[in-house]
Amino acid sequence: MQRNSLIEAITDPSKNFLAFLLIGIFGLGIISSGISNLLLETLGSWLQKNYGINKVIFQLGIISLIGLIILFSVYFTNLARRLKAVLGYEEIQVTSVVALTNTFSGLIAIPSLGRHGKVTPAEIAIRHHWQQGRGRLRYCWLICTPDALSATQQFLEQLKQECLAQKIPFHTYNTPEQSFPPAAKIAASLHVRLVMIEPKWVHDPNHIRQLVDQLYSEAKQQAGLTSEHIIADYTGGTKSMTAGMVLACSEPERELQYWASQYGNDGEIVESQLMKVTLAYRIKAVSP
Repeated sequence: MQRNSLIEAITDPSKNFLAFLLIGIFGLGIISSGISNLLLETLGSWLQKNYGINKVIFQLGIISLIGLIILFSVYFTNLARRLKAVLGYEEIQVTSVVALTNTFSGLIAIPSLGRHGKVTPAEIAIRHHWQQGRGRLRYCWLICTPDALSATQQFLEQLKQECLAQKIPFHTYNTPEQSFPPAAKIAASLHVRLVMIEPKWVHDPNHIRQLVDQLYSEAKQQAGLTSEHIIADYTGGTKSMTAGMVLACSEPERELQYWASQYGNDGEIVESQLMKVTLAYRIKAVSP
C-alpha cells in the first residue's frame, strides 16, 4: 500500500532529515508549546484574575479533559483506523469465517477444470445458492479460462435442462453487450454470464481485481444489486485469480466464500463445507 510521502518525511528522519528536523521536531514542538502556554498559562491567569478560578485547578481540569477526549477517541471511535489510513498503514484482519447457510441473489465464481466424476467448486456454489429455485440466486457471473470452458458449458447445459424440467426460465449471456434484466422483473428465473479470460491475464491478479470490480458495478447498474446481495467464491481458478478476487472483495460489504475440505489419511476428502469469509479492511490501488 502506498504511504503518505509528507507524513513519512515528517516522522521518518531517514526519508527527509531536514523536513523531520524543521517540521517534525521544531515546528510541531513550537505549535504544541504555544497552544499549551496560551491555554494553560495565559487563559488560566486571566480566569484567576477576573473570576477567581484557581489557576492550578483549572490546569488540572483541562489536562484531565484532554486525556479523556483522547481515550474516548482511541477506544470508542474509529479515529485509530483513520489515522492508520492517513499514515499509509492498513490493518488486515479476517473478522469472520463461518459456515455458509444462507443464499445470495448474486454469485461470482471461477470454474475449475472438470474431472470425470468430480463436482467442481463453482458447481457446488451455484447449486447451494440456487437450490432448484428455492434459493435466492438469480444472477451468476462465471470467470472462465479457455481450458475450463468445455466442462463449464456442459454443466450449464445440465443446469438448463434441470430448470426447464421445473419450468423455470434459464438464460446465459456470452457477450458484454447482453445486459442483465432488473431484479424486479425476473421472478424465479436464473441468469448466468460467462466471462471469458484470455490466457495472458490468468496470472495477473490486478487484472482479475479490476474485472471483479467491474462485475460489481455491472450488477448494480443492470440488475440493481448492491454488494451486500452478492458473494464471490474464490475456491477455483489459479492462485493469481484467487488473489485478484480477494483483493477486489477486501471491502467489508463484499462477502467471500470458499469450499473447505478435510482430508483423511488416504488423501480422500472426508468432509467438506462452504465457508463464508468477511474481511475487515479496505485497500487502495497504487498508481503505476
